[in-house]
Amino acid sequence: MKIFRRALCVTLILCLVLFVAAIFFRIYIGEHYPKDTVRIAFTDGLTDYYESTDDFKVYTQTLRTPYDNNKKATFFAEGLYLVPDAEHLQITLRYNEKALDTVKEHYKLDTLPENAENLFRYELRISYNTDENGTDYKTVAASYLKESDAYMYHYGKLAFDGVDFEGAAWMCVDIYLEGQEEKFGSVLVYEANFEFDGKLYPYEMEEKRIPKRDLPK
Repeated sequence: MKIFRRALCVTLILCLVLFVAAIFFRIYIGEHYPKDTVRIAFTDGLTDYYESTDDFKVYTQTLRTPYDNNKKATFFAEGLYLVPDAEHLQITLRYNEKALDTVKEHYKLDTLPENAENLFRYELRISYNTDENGTDYKTVAASYLKESDAYMYHYGKLAFDGVDFEGAAWMCVDIYLEGQEEKFGSVLVYEANFEFDGKLYPYEMEEKRIPKRDLPK
């Protein structure tokens, strides 16, 4: 009887440890972006610019709203790289496989293509108005997209060329299901200003150091 109680006690402890470990693992992967998904990608255009200048500088901003929707956040963003002198912007978007149910609901579809590759297309919308309802926009299609998977998440590394930062008020990535004209959502990725207490203040870019190992050889 004593042996049985000990065995039961050990089993309960192991179950508790596994339960706690599962919770921490879930939290970890929920915040984790594999390095390959957020490391700067030296596209052909960015590599050409890097090799043509002695003053290669990359900037970033802290994303204040790194998701597409306050109620049903489907896409999350990380790894923002801004290279204004090269008219270049990079960002990584991530979604959970379970979030595809929200996509189907949005488009009123019964099924989605089984292959996650090229499931979405992305456009960078640049506003030259501080008013979100303004019409002075420039739209840039993604010039680079590298997709990968880890656990239950799908990652899309995006790069945009021809991004004119001069006078831009804000930029967001618009997300479309391939084959659909209606936009699914948007993620704000750049702001020239932020509003506080009814006033606009500059939202400065911060220089970002690129490790030597990530630079073109």
